Amino acid sequence: MRKNMFILMVVLLVACSSNGRTAEIGEENNEEVTIRIAWWGDQKRNEDTLKVIELFEEENPGITVEPEHANWDDYWQKLPPRAAANELPDIIAMDQSYISQYAQKEQLADLSPFIGNEIDVSNIPEDVVNTGEINDGLYGFNLGVNALGFQYNPEVLSEIGVDTIPEEWTWDDFMEISDKAVEAGYYFDNGHTADVILNYYLRTQGKRLYAEDGSDLGYEDDQLFVDLYTMLTNQVEKEATPTPDYLAQLAGP
Repeated sequence: MRKNMFILMVVLLVACSSNGRTAEIGEENNEEVTIRIAWWGDQKRNEDTLKVIELFEEENPGITVEPEHANWDDYWQKLPPRAAANELPDIIAMDQSYISQYAQKEQLADLSPFIGNEIDVSNIPEDVVNTGEINDGLYGFNLGVNALGFQYNPEVLSEIGVDTIPEEWTWDDFMEISDKAVEAGYYFDNGHTADVILNYYLRTQGKRLYAEDGSDLGYEDDQLFVDLYTMLTNQVEKEATPTPDYLAQLAGP
């Protein structure tokens, strides 16, 4: 019987940044201001965001923040018709898959004039700030930076005959260790989010998922896509990675 255990769990390591400054809207004009902010996410993210909003309102008594939360699917289904009706919230959580589309339609404001003034970026790396650049404007601002990581159990790793995972491991290392996991009756990993792992894979091949200006894909050779997903499909077929249906059952409703 296959042991119900994953040797590797794919996680996102989040390093959030904050500059500690707040807006002075309303305070200067001595008037009440209401702004709307929309985001997606699970209940934990929702609760954390509401706490931040509460702190912001305490420090800025002239500003009322109206929160608008939804899950991922509902969020992106509702946003386009609201954009068409010119009814977008004042602050919008945006994804790299869509930011170029909204910016090029002039549905997002260019933040460039505010950098260094209303928006203090002195303690944020320039590369992080520039991730929101599209053409000559800055249309998004990072809440944080994600990095793909793996968690593993050293005892289980030793059990399959692997002392440690190389610091700069390759895809060949990945496949070799996964074969040993299968032989010992373990799943090697818990699968990968499609667009996330594709982006990382392309970077190992000297390419990127999207073009720098956000107007197109950042690679031309479709064989790169085929190679990655052939490898991941083989992982499922040899039972190094569970099927999506099995993972969905573990996650629950």
